[in-house]
Amino acid sequence: MIIRKEQMAAFRQLALKSFEDRAAAHIRSEFSAETRGTDDQSLRSFIQTGILRAGKHRITREPDVGTFLDVMVLFGADFDESPRTRWAGEMLGDPGSSPQQKVEGLSQRLQAELSRRRTGLHV
Repeated sequence: MIIRKEQMAAFRQLALKSFEDRAAAHIRSEFSAETRGTDDQSLRSFIQTGILRAGKHRITREPDVGTFLDVMVLFGADFDESPRTRWAGEMLGDPGSSPQQKVEGLSQRLQAELSRRRTGLHV
């Protein structure tokens, strides 16, 4: 069986839409307060932007992009370039770090922020 380029492109598009759908459901579920008032098209656009931004940092595996999106929700869509989150730019811009190391660092920051918000600490 031979799969043509057009078929591969169609498969990629289906996989991308499936990921976007799952990411949207996850974000709505886990970050309901942050996404209240956000319509579906705006959320999908946010996710598409996040996929592109993650790719700039060589973060391409679905679970890793999901972590990147979670961090975007909590720290802002431009967290990887914002002076407010300089730590993220330094972490993601480190040429010596693998994509997995970058995601691990993001995950640690994400968990710390979620914990801080649950306990009501304001740092």
